[in-house]
Amino acid sequence: MYQFVIRLVSLVLAAAAAAAVEAAPLRVIATTSILADVARAVGAPDAEVSALIPGTVDPHAFDPGPRDMARLQEADLVLANGLGLETFLDKILAAGGARRADRLVVVSEGREPRGCDKDPDAENDHAHGEADPHVWFDPTWVQLWADNIATAFAARDPANADAYRARADAYRAELEALDADLRATFDAIPPERRALVTDHDEFGYLADRYGLRIIGAILPNVTTVAEVSARELAALQRTMRETGVRVIVVGHSANPALADRLARDLGAHVIRLHTHALGPAGSPTDSYLGFMRHNAGQLAAALRAEAP
Repeated sequence: MYQFVIRLVSLVLAAAAAAAVEAAPLRVIATTSILADVARAVGAPDAEVSALIPGTVDPHAFDPGPRDMARLQEADLVLANGLGLETFLDKILAAGGARRADRLVVVSEGREPRGCDKDPDAENDHAHGEADPHVWFDPTWVQLWADNIATAFAARDPANADAYRARADAYRAELEALDADLRATFDAIPPERRALVTDHDEFGYLADRYGLRIIGAILPNVTTVAEVSARELAALQRTMRETGVRVIVVGHSANPALADRLARDLGAHVIRLHTHALGPAGSPTDSYLGFMRHNAGQLAAALRAEAP
């Protein structure tokens, strides 16, 4: 009888341990804080999501260290924007081999990205033909993210597949409302005032979606890991003088020195926006929805104030 009780207790404990393992949330790492926020909207509480790249670091230039690589190895899934944003992905795959490749999910797959549309005769044309990775500036792309994330989570955790799908659908509805709000915000600005200059080619999706006009970029490239020539900078100054555009948008992780110099020379207005990462907790930009609404409000206010 005693042995039977011991065996029964052992079976109960084993079953409890198995249930605990089965119920453990997915361990997910998203490359950026923006992507992590979207993944939490789809996954929580069945997935624990953390961001890899610190919010103060430009993802174009991020290089994971040993501690980052260890975190990636321990994750059940790694979510990436793709389209060339995370130049370190090859390093991750090389370190993790087939195991890492099997757990890497590129959330922007399934739709044709916009190109860089550069002048092939330009002095700095190495980005010509590259995909533009800044898809999160169009909420319809983030709807694609939500679908791809739900599919990946469900494949890894079938028991909660319905919950992932339901949360993704609910989040898609929030994104539809966001899209409508942004369209109303920019539609309220006369078309001739919807022109701006950026620090690099990062607002193309926003411009395409909401009828903005980007007359140039200080770094004419989809990545900040680039240099601008004196000829390109002079050409941009000439264009700004000719068009009267006086709004320069600089991302929070970018060096504003060139933008500030242009602003001084031309009497332009530099605005700093969170572009590649969310803001700190408790700020208006600490979620993707808040990030987009706050940025749109700041940009719209600057465009209304500066007549071309």
